[in-house]
Amino acid sequence: MSSRELLQRIGDNLRAERARRNLSQEDLAHLAGMGPTQVARMERGEVDSGVSKFVRLAVAMGVKPGDLFVGVDQLFEREARGQADRSF
Repeated sequence: MSSRELLQRIGDNLRAERARRNLSQEDLAHLAGMGPTQVARMERGEVDSGVSKFVRLAVAMGVKPGDLFVGVDQLFEREARGQADRSF
């Protein structure tokens, strides 16, 4: 699993949660005290902004921070299975 793939999964979750709340990127950025360009780049998985910024966004939307990381464990499991297959 690449870091790009990981960031893309989290970004997809962020976009979905924002859309469920009918927030624009600008609205969410304002609520979280961030710039809209940064939110857009995080949604596209272009930048690793660190966990603290994802937590700020989750809190601004009123969701659990873990909601933004849904599906990340499957990426790790898939990678672990692939490594196990290559060891034989």
